[in-house]
Amino acid sequence: MMIVNARTTLSRVVLPAGPVGLGARWEARKELQLYGFKVQQVDTYTLVERVGDEIKLNVAVTQNALPQTVDFADEGIAISVEQMSANANGEIILNLNALESDAAASGSATDKLLVTAPEGSEKISMDEAFEIRMTNTNAFG
Repeated sequence: MMIVNARTTLSRVVLPAGPVGLGARWEARKELQLYGFKVQQVDTYTLVERVGDEIKLNVAVTQNALPQTVDFADEGIAISVEQMSANANGEIILNLNALESDAAASGSATDKLLVTAPEGSEKISMDEAFEIRMTNTNAFG
C-alpha cells in the first residue's frame, strides 16, 4: 500500500485539467486505508520550472488520522489512534512524454497509539524519519 501511494503521489502526478504556468499550485486529496486506519492525505504541488518536455514540481504531503480504534479480533488486540501524522517535502521531474516521473522526498511521521490486549494496555509512541527516491527508466525494444 505504501509503495502504491508513493507512486501515485510522486511518480504518476495528475496535472490539472486546465492550462497551468510557472508558480501554479494545486492539491490532490485522498483517503487511505493503512492497516485498517483511515488516513486523510493532501498532496500540494507547485510548478517551479519547465524546460522542453520536462517540468519540475515541488510537492508537500501531509497525512493525518482522526482518533479511531481498529480491532484485530484474530490477534485479540485493539489499537486506538491518539495521533497519527506525517509530513514530507520533495521534488518531482515530470517528463510529459513518459508514464512515470523521477522524484525524491523526505519527511517525518509521528504515531501515538494505545494498544489494548487481554493482559492490559500499553501506550506506544513512534517518531520516524524517511526518505524515498524514484527513478524512471524506459526501454523500448
